[in-house]
Amino acid sequence: MQKHKASWMYSWAACLLGFLAVLIFSSPGLAKEEEVVKVGVVAAIKHMMGQQTWAGAEMAAEEINAAGGIKVGGKTYKIELVKADSNEWASISDAVGAMERVITLDKVKMVMGGYRSEAVLAMQDVAAEYKTIYFSIGAGHSQIALRLVQDYEKYKYWFRGGKPQSLYGGIVGIAVVDMVANKFKKELGIEKPKVAMIAEKVLWADETLKFMKMMCEKKLGLEVVYVTQPSNASNDLRVELNAAKASGAHILIHLVSGPVGVAFGRQWGSLKIPLAAVGYNAEAMKKEYWKTTEGLCEYEALVDYVSSAAVNERSVKFWKNYEKKYNDYPMECALSYNHLYQWKESVEKAGTFDADKVIVELLKNRFEGPGGVYRYEPKDAKFPHDLVWAPDGASTYGIQWRKGEKKTIWPDGNALTWFGDPRWKGIRFKGTVDYAFPPWVVDYWKKNK
Repeated sequence: MQKHKASWMYSWAACLLGFLAVLIFSSPGLAKEEEVVKVGVVAAIKHMMGQQTWAGAEMAAEEINAAGGIKVGGKTYKIELVKADSNEWASISDAVGAMERVITLDKVKMVMGGYRSEAVLAMQDVAAEYKTIYFSIGAGHSQIALRLVQDYEKYKYWFRGGKPQSLYGGIVGIAVVDMVANKFKKELGIEKPKVAMIAEKVLWADETLKFMKMMCEKKLGLEVVYVTQPSNASNDLRVELNAAKASGAHILIHLVSGPVGVAFGRQWGSLKIPLAAVGYNAEAMKKEYWKTTEGLCEYEALVDYVSSAAVNERSVKFWKNYEKKYNDYPMECALSYNHLYQWKESVEKAGTFDADKVIVELLKNRFEGPGGVYRYEPKDAKFPHDLVWAPDGASTYGIQWRKGEKKTIWPDGNALTWFGDPRWKGIRFKGTVDYAFPPWVVDYWKKNK
């Protein structure tokens, strides 16, 4: 009797477990395996730009997942980021290999990353081969977009991310140079300030140097009296800085993205070089730059692509959240944040992860985030799939280090009269301050007019 009773109990328990299993696995959101879509972040993870690319993507993925993920075809997908080190500063072939691995082995649906233009051109070929949407993050050379003019169907999977191409950074750099030159005229009585230029020897800087030199001479009427191009791995610019001083220049345009940027800020300040420093310095975008240079970078002005000023509601919130989470200021590469949102919105509009269909929606997308309104140039544009640079597009800002903080100094409310673009007239965001001369520059030129 006991044996039959035990048998009956086992049978009853088995039925109950079977019923519960059916209930669990047929009920959405209980024990059903969660749908996941993978996104690759292929970047120089040991370098600040790669770290910021990952951080921006991580912030966006966390927010999107917390809000419910990506809804496609009646299913909800959570984003899983796949990290791969491009090692692009040392080896372009490593960047290509990392790109291929995340696409073929990890099966990602989209890739973000790549800062060096030389590496991005190679990574762009991989994206084209595997028909995978690819946002380069920070690379500024125009040739990357011009490839779409030559063969759109092959290269249409690429979109410029992080910042508009170097041409527009050069324009804003020149706008700040113009602002500083006018200050020399009004406050120090120097009618025709002269310009010196220091640019690292890499592809993007070659292009920007040529453009800015031409603009100084032909648009602003400023004489360029000294040009040099040291290695981007240099850690000593004393010879170049003293030569710039000896040239009689008043304004120093610097274009650096590698470790040489720290040497520039520290030595320009410690030597009290009597030239107002304006340009592009990737190292100077970091919060720790002030500490690294021991505050000697104060009054250095540069072009940046993220501003703490009130560009829009999301930009202020993003800046605060990023600084709190990572104890750093967000830079252009942290704008991978924008592109993950853009891709998410475009996938949902397309109703599929199919790259060709998502591209159609990406070209319609307008995402208001840190850095401005992100939207893309169409197929028939001069630079297809480039970010639209405009007051109502992806913006670029003039920044100056003041008392341990980066302050926005441009747009300053004046039109780019020499550029003939009235759209910038009156644009001055809340939190913007006026440019200030380094005191030693004022003292020197009062004595040496």
